[in-house]
Amino acid sequence: MTNLKPVGTSLRAYLAAAENRPVVRRVAWMIGVVVLLVLSAVAIWGVHAVISSYKPGIVVAVVLWAVFLGTTASLVLPNKVVVATFGGLVGVSASEVATAAGLISVMRKQVTALAAELGAIGNPGGPAGATPDPFISWMIWLFVGIVELLCLPAFFEKGTP
Repeated sequence: MTNLKPVGTSLRAYLAAAENRPVVRRVAWMIGVVVLLVLSAVAIWGVHAVISSYKPGIVVAVVLWAVFLGTTASLVLPNKVVVATFGGLVGVSASEVATAAGLISVMRKQVTALAAELGAIGNPGGPAGATPDPFISWMIWLFVGIVELLCLPAFFEKGTP
């Protein structure tokens, strides 16, 4: 008859083949995104069902996504790309970095502007230019801080400008 192999053997061989690794990584990343979407929804609505507040669930979801994206960036992206990305996000000049007050002031302005934009997305009927909810600003800071901590080793790699 035919020479049939068990399914597990052929799947194991497919996963082990070097030419299939990019596809396997993409599929694993997509599965990770779907799992995180489910975990985020469970955290947000599960905590809301228990304590009638969305905020603790949102904090959990922000931490999960920050860890996932920070780890992905740290493992996948070249260190020069990570350094350039954070340099562009912070976007401060040498004179502003010279004083901690200048750096913190610029970062506060950028986070406030980002929080205002996110607040407008979450509440499109609200007044334009309204002061954003401080909780949104804290969640942005939490996300950026965790991602930055996970990507910190890229700043110390050899060959980083």
